[in-house]
Amino acid sequence: MTNYLSKVHDYPVDYNPNSPWSSDKLGRKALTPPLTNFIASLDQPFVLAINSGWGSGKTLFLQMWSDDLRFLQKRPCILFNAWKHDFADDPLMPFVDSINQFAEKIQKEDGNETKDIARQIAVKVGALLKIAPKHLLKFGAKYLAQKGLNFEEWNQGADDAITSSKNNKDFADCLGEIAYEAYGTYQAHKQGIEDFKFLLEKLAKHIKSRNDGFPFVIMIDELDRCRPDYAVALLERMKHLFNVPGVIFVLAIEDKQLHHTIKCLYGQEMNAESYLRRFIDLWYALPEPKMDAYIDYMLDYFKISERYNDNIYDFENFKKVLSEIIGKINLSLRDIAQIFTRLNGVIRAYSLDWINALLATFYITIYSFNFEKYKKMSKDINYFDKVKDILGNFNITPSSHIGTAIFKSCFAFMRGGKKELNNLVNESVNYLNKHKENTAASTKTQQAILELRKTVENSAPSHKKIIQCVEMAMAFEPAITRDKQETEIREE
Repeated sequence: MTNYLSKVHDYPVDYNPNSPWSSDKLGRKALTPPLTNFIASLDQPFVLAINSGWGSGKTLFLQMWSDDLRFLQKRPCILFNAWKHDFADDPLMPFVDSINQFAEKIQKEDGNETKDIARQIAVKVGALLKIAPKHLLKFGAKYLAQKGLNFEEWNQGADDAITSSKNNKDFADCLGEIAYEAYGTYQAHKQGIEDFKFLLEKLAKHIKSRNDGFPFVIMIDELDRCRPDYAVALLERMKHLFNVPGVIFVLAIEDKQLHHTIKCLYGQEMNAESYLRRFIDLWYALPEPKMDAYIDYMLDYFKISERYNDNIYDFENFKKVLSEIIGKINLSLRDIAQIFTRLNGVIRAYSLDWINALLATFYITIYSFNFEKYKKMSKDINYFDKVKDILGNFNITPSSHIGTAIFKSCFAFMRGGKKELNNLVNESVNYLNKHKENTAASTKTQQAILELRKTVENSAPSHKKIIQCVEMAMAFEPAITRDKQETEIREE
């Protein structure tokens, strides 16, 4: 059962890899054909970085693109999630294992045609794991155990050898033996990487031959979500594989976050852009989705649409004014997701109707991005025009006719109840009667004003209640905020 009060998940709960673009709420399907054509045209090793901000939907984009390649186009593609494996001290271990699993899959499809390549890769992966330094194996023991590799005897033997050396030889001799053993391990590991590159090239060559020259595509996601040392270590370890012919790497990255990580590890003087150019051949900036499309996605994700779509006219007004409020300031997708996560919480906690939900969104947004203005707004119930004066340059009040009408009506009711609302409505109707020449249009507008008065009266917005909702909303800590804070703490 999905918990819609939790963070915005990377994938919709009903995501289907065999129909990936059915989950494309941000209109990104059109981006992939030219990207796929670009990859197909490459005749050399290449590393493409998909650059997009935290919370912009690049994980879902990469998932949909990779599934399009794998299941719809039947192209060779691996999607490796770095964050899922950052418990391993050596990032190369889970990655080479994913190559091994892919080779086994190809072997099952091709039969004896690739049996030899798959067997050699499996042997080499096992060898690479077994010659890894002992301290790395301790960190990766759980991962290795999942793969059926038992290092109990190896670990015990290494411990016995070191203990024996310490008991029977002087300290210098002991260090010498350990250094010699470490050098031997280094040489074996270096040769193991070269052998693995050779086999990866053989696999890629076979894959291209059976896919009309289409390269072997390896996508790596969630680098910016990994612990800092792991993200950089993965790039450093992978650089030996970035030049394998027939293999194209696609990395999903937030450049600013990775720049910060590199500077934390190597010093603030480090030129992070130059450092990344060692690995990446070309950057592609993932376009931001349209605001309306993302808001529709949020409304559907949190099931808010289902609560308010009984009256389609009211729901369309709700969406339009909501978009106006949020669209007045330059918010990232993650900022918008935080607003919706909090709004969803108070809608459920207070059973808010759409009118009160709009007011809550208005105040939550002010609280989140201009707390000083919120403090002034929360103390007194003001006229709508006074609210705009208080907000000044941070004016996020809706400016459309319907948005202005809704907010003027709500603030009038919050100040003086039905009496003040009726005064506002009567003023508006009198103005229409005096200035409107088109009788039909005037009559229609008057009907809309009277309908809005009835809606606001039924909603009975209360300034006190809205402030309570906002205070509760801000007490919620969306998991998307917590994830980012934890990453920043780790980097410090």
